[in-house]
Amino acid sequence: MRRGLVLLGVLFLQGCLSLGNYASPTLVGEGAWEMGVGTPILTAKVDPTGVDMDAGIYPELFARYGVAKDLEIEGRAVVAPPFGGAVGGGFRWALADSGFRVAVGLSATYYTFVENITSPSTRWTTLVFYPGIWMGTDRLYSALRGLWAVIGASTSGRDVWGSGSPGIQVVVGQRLRGNVFDALPELTLWLPLPGASPSIRILLGFGIVVHPEQKGGG
Repeated sequence: MRRGLVLLGVLFLQGCLSLGNYASPTLVGEGAWEMGVGTPILTAKVDPTGVDMDAGIYPELFARYGVAKDLEIEGRAVVAPPFGGAVGGGFRWALADSGFRVAVGLSATYYTFVENITSPSTRWTTLVFYPGIWMGTDRLYSALRGLWAVIGASTSGRDVWGSGSPGIQVVVGQRLRGNVFDALPELTLWLPLPGASPSIRILLGFGIVVHPEQKGGG
């Protein structure tokens, strides 16, 4: 039961409801905010058995606020009925904010997911931590984020908890700036660490950001 819990939980995190990045290393700036929506356009799983591709759209809402010149906080939410959704938050801190930019941060996301919508169903509950580093210019960037999950399941009132296999998220993206709206196409790779399931997940996503008061760009 524990092994099945871990495997299905990691599959859910990396394939069924993978949150995107939708953030460059440029912070919004003190007192400024931005909000947006992103969605995967295409996902693929690559493993020794072959390639499994899937197209699915589930909007992910996010917002960021500049607490200080070099510090911002963010919140995220996904609703994917009838199976579940996610809500999370975190912070990012700028180490270098001009020319080649670098930011580090930590976020946490709480997922809930129903395996079967018919009775009896299993509800998976997962808390995931994402430490990360963002590097690049204001318009072309990459990110490296870790993944560590605590996974739980509840069936007919019986709870089981376990730790998911850690992984690494590699992101390459571009921020196409406009006067009010920015577009963020991104390519994300989910890479397993040694000892985990030997599969790579690929996510092609697209985000739109509104930043009426943004001060950190340039």
